[in-house]
Amino acid sequence: MKGTETGEFFSKIDSNIKFNGMSVEKAIFDPEKGAIVQYPSELITSSMKIVVHAVEKGPEITAKTLIDLSRYLSEIHSGQERMKDLLAESLGSMKGQATFLAPLISGIVISIVSLITMIMGSLSNRIADTTSSVDTSSVSSFIGDGIPTYLFQSVVGIYIALLIIILIYMTSQLEQGNDPIYMKYQIGEKLISGMTKYSIIITLGIILFTFIGSNVLGSI
Repeated sequence: MKGTETGEFFSKIDSNIKFNGMSVEKAIFDPEKGAIVQYPSELITSSMKIVVHAVEKGPEITAKTLIDLSRYLSEIHSGQERMKDLLAESLGSMKGQATFLAPLISGIVISIVSLITMIMGSLSNRIADTTSSVDTSSVSSFIGDGIPTYLFQSVVGIYIALLIIILIYMTSQLEQGNDPIYMKYQIGEKLISGMTKYSIIITLGIILFTFIGSNVLGSI
C-alpha cells in the first residue's frame, strides 16, 4: 500500500510506535501527533477504535476483527454504489439546479424586473411632465414606485444562497453520509460558484436589457 493514502496512514502509526514510543492507541488518537489528526473521518475513527480494542485481546482476535471489518466495509461500499446508481438522475438534477439553473433563472428574472422598473419609471416621469387633461396623479399612483431593484436583487440572492446550501446538503448526505468536512467543502465550493454565476448573469442581463429598454423608450 506504499504511495496510497492508506499506506501513509499506517506508516504514520508505525512511525509513532517506533520513534515516539507510543502505544497503538496513542499512535492513532494522540491529539498532537496521532495519525487520525490528518484523517478526520468518522468512518476511519470508528474503525480504528475497533482495531484498538481488538489488539488488547491478542493477534488472533485482531486478525479476525480486521477481516470482518473489511468485509463489512466492502459490503457498505457496494450498497453505497448501488444507491448512487439508483439516485444518479435525481442527484444530477439537484446538483445542476444548484450550480447552474437556479442562478441562471434568477439572474434573468432580476434583469427583466430591472427592465420593467426602468420602463415604468420612465413612463411615470413622462406622464408627470405631460400637460394634458389626463389625471396624472391617478396614473402615477397606479404605476407606483415599486420595489427598488437592489432590494429585490438582495432578497433573491439570499434565496439562491439558501437554495444552494439546502440542495448541496441533501446531495452530500446521500453521497457520503454524515461527513461534515465533505459537506462543508461542497457547500463552500458550490456556493461560491453559484453566487458568482448569479452576479455575472445579473450584470450582463441588466446591461443587455438596459440597452434594449433605452432603444424602446427612445422610439416612443
